[in-house]
Amino acid sequence: MKEHGAYSSSEAATYEADRAVEPLWHLENAFVRALLARSVADTVLDAPVGTGRFLDLYEGRAVTGIDLSTSMLDEASKRATSLGLSNVALRQSSVTSLPFADKQFDFVVSWRLFHLLPPDTVVPALTELARVCQGTLCIQTYERAPSLLRLIAKAKRWARRLKLVFSDKRQLTPWSHIRAYTHSREAIEQAAHSAGLGAPATRSFLGDYEGTRVMALVWMLR
Repeated sequence: MKEHGAYSSSEAATYEADRAVEPLWHLENAFVRALLARSVADTVLDAPVGTGRFLDLYEGRAVTGIDLSTSMLDEASKRATSLGLSNVALRQSSVTSLPFADKQFDFVVSWRLFHLLPPDTVVPALTELARVCQGTLCIQTYERAPSLLRLIAKAKRWARRLKLVFSDKRQLTPWSHIRAYTHSREAIEQAAHSAGLGAPATRSFLGDYEGTRVMALVWMLR
């Protein structure tokens, strides 16, 4: 696996199609939709915006989306255009160094990012997301699952790998080369405290995935 930075054009083009076949993808969309329905936010930061998967959920709010990948931003721009959205601003930026004012956004969401962040960048990322937020901050994480679930997931991965070997296919998944970090619950909680966030208002379990527990953490900031 490689250390992952910005997604390439080929990765961006197939990103959503590769993942939208998973039930988890739709559970995640439903969670964000419900969270937005309870929010009175006028301004949104989507960091990283990726392909713009949530753009149709923001319902007229002023949206800013950032991403390291210009290819991902291109995909998000195409989606915004197809949806007829004129209130979406997209720019290339890193979540660890956001070019925005303090408390600029009412709703900040960071989805499918933290598993790509090495441990030493988790606190800077949370610090920046908290700095620019004056309302709801929501992040998604993959937490380390209990040993038995990790063992079962490992067995399933090896079974898939063997199946692909016998079918003369080399790559396990379209993203199997990407390095992922499974941060423990304790590590995320400690990072949140270091970033000045404290404990989240809610922790929601969304499902098990590849030996991890998919969690959505929400803070209400002022």
